[in-house]
Order: sequence, then C-alpha cells, then structure tokens
Amino acid sequence: MKKFLILLLSAFLLACSGSSYFARKGMKAQKAGKIGEASYFFIQSLRRNSNNAKAAYGLQTAGQEHLNKLLDVYFQFHNDEKLREAVYAFRDADNFYDDVSNVKVTLRFPEYYREYYEEDKAAFLESTYNQAQDHFRRQNFKDAEKLFSEIKRWDPNYKDAGQMRNKAEIIPLYDEALKDYDNGFYKTAYGKFSRIVELDGGYEQAASYQQESLRRGMFTVAFTPFQDLARNPSMTNIIGAKVLSDLSKVNNPFFQIVDRSNIERVLQEQKLALSNASDLVKVGEILGAKALLTAKVLEYGFQGGQIISQRRTGYEAFSDSVYNASLGRKELVTKYKKVYYSEFSGQSLLKCKVQYQLVSTENGRILAADLVDEQVRDEIRYISYPGNIRALVPGSWSNFNINEQGDRVLDTPAQRNELRKLYDARKNLKQENDLRSEAVNAVSSRISRGILDYEATLK
Repeated sequence: MKKFLILLLSAFLLACSGSSYFARKGMKAQKAGKIGEASYFFIQSLRRNSNNAKAAYGLQTAGQEHLNKLLDVYFQFHNDEKLREAVYAFRDADNFYDDVSNVKVTLRFPEYYREYYEEDKAAFLESTYNQAQDHFRRQNFKDAEKLFSEIKRWDPNYKDAGQMRNKAEIIPLYDEALKDYDNGFYKTAYGKFSRIVELDGGYEQAASYQQESLRRGMFTVAFTPFQDLARNPSMTNIIGAKVLSDLSKVNNPFFQIVDRSNIERVLQEQKLALSNASDLVKVGEILGAKALLTAKVLEYGFQGGQIISQRRTGYEAFSDSVYNASLGRKELVTKYKKVYYSEFSGQSLLKCKVQYQLVSTENGRILAADLVDEQVRDEIRYISYPGNIRALVPGSWSNFNINEQGDRVLDTPAQRNELRKLYDARKNLKQENDLRSEAVNAVSSRISRGILDYEATLK
C-alpha cells in the first residue's frame, strides 16, 4: 500500500510539473502574440492539471481571441459564398471550441454562426452531390467516388450518397476484375470481386466470379508420406506430421493441402507410382491436386550429450591483519591461498537432412526443391567451487604446498566476473529430445517456406 501511494504521489507531481511547463510556454507564446500556439500549450497544461489557474486564465484570454479569429475566417468565406471553404473553416473553429470546453474553460461562441453554418452546409452538400452526379454520368468514376465519399463524411445519411459512392467504386472495379479473370490473373480478380461482393453482394455476377476465381487460382498440394532413408521411422513420421501441420495452418485462400490418407488409398487402389510421370497426372486428376509434395529423410543422428570435468588451479582471496612498521599500526592486506575448482564442459549435436520436391501433376515438372540440412547444437561450460565463489580468482601454480616463482595470481575485476559468470552459467546440457524439437521446427519451416514461396509466384 505504501509503495502504491508513493507511485501515485510521483505521478501526481510529474503531471503537475508537466502542467507548469506547458503553462509557461503558453504565457511566453501569448506574450509574443502567437495566440494559436499559446492556446495549444494552455490546453496541454490543463489536461495535465485541471486546477492550474494560470493556464485556465491564459486559455480564457488567448483562446477567446483565437476562436474569434477562426470565426472571422469562416464568416469571410460565408459572405463570399465559398461554401466548401466556409464549412471546413467552421469545423476548425468548432473543433477548437470543443477542445477548450473539454478542459472546462468556457468561451463565447455566438449562436448565429451555427445558424449560418447549417445553411452553408446544406448548400455545400447539395452542390457537391450535383457535382458528383455529373461526374458519375460522365463515367468519371474516381472523381465521383471522391465527392460521394466526402459527402458521407459530412452526413452519412445524405440522400443516396452512400450507394452512389459504392457504385462509383464498383463499376470500374468490376470491369478490371473481368479483365484479370479473362487473362488468368485469378488471385487479383478474386481480390477485386471480393471487394465488390463486400460492397454489394448482388451486383451482376460478382459472387459467382469470386468463387470461380478462387477455384481456378487454388494451388492444391497432395501431401505424400515421407520416405525413411535414415532408418528412423519415428523421426520421419514426426517431421512429416510437422510439415503437414504447418502447411495446414497457412492463412491463404489459394493454398490447400489434400488429406494424406486419401493419397495413400489412391496409390494402393490404383497401383500407381509417384516416380512415373503419367501416374502423377492420374493422381492429380483423382485428388484434384495441382502438385505433389514428396520428401526423403536422408539422415538423422544425435551426438554427444556427455559432460566432462577438469580440475583447475586458482586462488581464494582473503584479508589478513599485518603490522605496518612505517605506520606503527596493523592494517588489512589481501592475501591468496591456493585452491582447486572444477570446470565442466559439454556439447551435443543433432543432424537432420531432408530432401523434398514439389512436382507438378500436370507435366511432372519440378516446381520447387531443396536439400534441407539442419544442425542444431548446444554447448555448456560452467565451474563448481565449494568455497567462497566471490573470493575465487583465476591463477596458475604447479605445487599446492610450495610457493614458486612461476605462480601467477590473475586478480582483476574482469577475471573475477568471468569466473562468477561461469559459476552461475547453465549446467544442464540439452539432450536429444530438446534438440529434436528445434530441428523439426527448422526443417518444417524451410520446407513450408519453399512451397509457399513458389505459390506466391502464381497468378
């Protein structure tokens, strides 16, 4: 509870500080005659602290002056009968008035301006509607759509502007979609027909063409069982299942996987061989697939998993009280005693090699192929020391009991930190099951990406 109150108080003080900052900037801008800028700063100040009296007074004066200028701009357009400029100028003034009102400062906004604005708006919408209709009759659909859209933004229910806006988009889009369809660009046509159906589900034959574009543009892949040449059927099945799962989750209306069980049944019943081009065509016809995915698991193996240990030499630092004759008193000095600590290291490696081909069922052509060679490894290195790890420092010596000239103490902050990092390092080496999951994911990702990259090149 105490921490919460401290945080709440900190937030309050920060808000007040920000409020004062913007209030000062507002007063400076107001003094320089920049009333629009000053009004902005005062609003920011009051949003952070609604009780800032200086900001409220500043906004009352500068804001009123700024609003009056905005209304003068509107009124000039009104008198000049520039309807478009007038309604947009009034909206600027009205939005500013709302911003000020939202921070609880009241400005004078004569009601007659709103009466003039309603008249201008009605005339503006009527004029713009007539212009849009004229563009539509002349088949200037882009210009018509732009104007009808503008009308909808001002008044969503104005006459039939919404329907006309949709028609102005649909008519040229329908013609474009038909051309794409006739030229075999089924993906592009599908997107355009889908947009038309979204705007008007009953327009012409858009819905039928949408479905036909999807059917013709669909890239259907028959998924065949992976061959096990690595003499590890379990791993082969796992890889195949992962690839099938990943491809089945693809969010692409033009990509579809054929059920693997149907392929196995067809191959057995029809006594077909995937290595035969004519049989490929038959399989494709029966399953409705445009391509077959075949794959071979060529290699799978795991190495390592063992951790070896080595005894290392080092020192443990300690403090000792020594008499200093020159100072005439005892003082603490750092000394070192020889110690052993253990260093452990190990690595594991999993290799997985898979070859795949995506073959056309129309002509036997290889559409995509790759040799996926994944190697996933893990390495660990850490130390163990039964004493005070914070005092352990690296060093070298050859005789535990006798100090020799070649003894070396390597006591620097960096070298101590290195030992502590090794002491805190991970101590469990990943085993086969851990690395297998990583390898399977990597292999599946490579195969899936290769197939989808090819699909993306299709029209």
